[in-house]
Amino acid sequence: MTFSILCMLPLLTQQLPDGIPQPTLPSLFELDPWAAEEGWISGERPLWLALAPPWLDRPLATAEQRQELAAAAAARSGMDEARLVDFLEARSMEQVNLHYRLTGDGALLLEGRDRLLPGTPTAFADVWARAVTLDMDVEIASSAAIADPVTGLQWGGRSLTVRLLPVPGRGWVAECALTDAVPEPPRELATGYADIRGLERLEATVGEAGFATLLLPGVPTLVRFPGAGGRMLELELRADAPVPPGVLAFGRGSWLEAGAAAADEHGWERLVRRWLGEEVASGTRQGFLLVEGDGHEARAAALLDGLQQATRPVALRMTWTIERAGAPVDGGVVELSAVAGRALRFASGRVTRVLSDWDVEVALDSRIADPVLRDLLSGVRGSVRPLPVRAGMLLDVDLEFSSLEMGEPRNLLLSAARAPSENADGSMTAGSPEQRVLVDSFDRRVAGFRGRYSVDAEGRVVLERAVPAGWGEGAVLRVVLEASTD
Repeated sequence: MTFSILCMLPLLTQQLPDGIPQPTLPSLFELDPWAAEEGWISGERPLWLALAPPWLDRPLATAEQRQELAAAAAARSGMDEARLVDFLEARSMEQVNLHYRLTGDGALLLEGRDRLLPGTPTAFADVWARAVTLDMDVEIASSAAIADPVTGLQWGGRSLTVRLLPVPGRGWVAECALTDAVPEPPRELATGYADIRGLERLEATVGEAGFATLLLPGVPTLVRFPGAGGRMLELELRADAPVPPGVLAFGRGSWLEAGAAAADEHGWERLVRRWLGEEVASGTRQGFLLVEGDGHEARAAALLDGLQQATRPVALRMTWTIERAGAPVDGGVVELSAVAGRALRFASGRVTRVLSDWDVEVALDSRIADPVLRDLLSGVRGSVRPLPVRAGMLLDVDLEFSSLEMGEPRNLLLSAARAPSENADGSMTAGSPEQRVLVDSFDRRVAGFRGRYSVDAEGRVVLERAVPAGWGEGAVLRVVLEASTD
């Protein structure tokens, strides 16, 4: 998984699935249940703090798959080969001119224009990388032990990956993954262990945002969220192309391509059940539908209306502050036009690598200690998903705020010095020196909110909690969420 060089965070490089147009990237925090639930996992480590781009496991159909489906549907509908060719040409997805501009506290970070093929993730980036030592793997045998260094890349810069999904008769849903990172110069991580030295304490300030937003032809949309170092990022997107076609006549039926709905597996199934029931003649999870039978025009029109309703925009704004004695000590803003039912995922803060533990390997006359490294976030990460309902709006909220304070490392004794000794058979057991290691001492405090909340008459949800343990006596965490479909 990756972002055009997405999520420039320092950690182990990963092997990615085929077909993702981005390089491998590292991951930056401990693997915990929250990460496994909210981040996309490759092997044993998550690749991002908060993001889960949907195109990784729900790709749209290829041109060959589209043609096979259309050919099968044509055979059912009595279309000849010439009409099929004409139909496929009419349904070929027209490329979209996408304009993008990213600024940080007013300074230009990324800007350009590109032609995007709907359904295909396209990446834009301005990044750099440097070689670093990421970890040590230990190898041990009966009379020898050695540490094997693991090297990799630490990324810096920013990147944006976009996938456009057509909304028939309206525009496009833009699925976006945006990252910003400023690594700090690596410092040697003291191990206190003679056999393993040269590990690096990797630190970076980072910002991530994964979201879906509706683009209408020629109309710019703006997204704001905190990036690396707390700078405010503003991303402007504009799509220039004809409106994607709605319902097309296809033999004795009606044809739609609805990739924006198909990207959400559960939403797609609900949509098909609600609008078509058992009357879908042909369809795929990639968003292609052929509606046949009596009244197929009316049923296809109803489906088109349902598709447009399912992707309607929701104005979403979140602000948070941490106050102590009435004075703000931290805070931030996230603001965008979201898509109903699609989650905003984001993270912002500082990531620090810590030496948290040691594993000991022993084999006959050999022994060696293996360092255990973790990456801890001090900042905020979470997700907000707007759910319009008949009575108003619900918000699925999962927010985590954390602080990290590093103390002096602790000096641990692994084994005392041992003198050589003679065995019963006269052989000698070699002695060994005292072995000590250092372990980082740190305090990490976490507070947050998790639940489903209903907005009030003003379209707001206000969450407030005292947080003296993490931010001092009298500290209060306050989150205000605003959502509306106006």
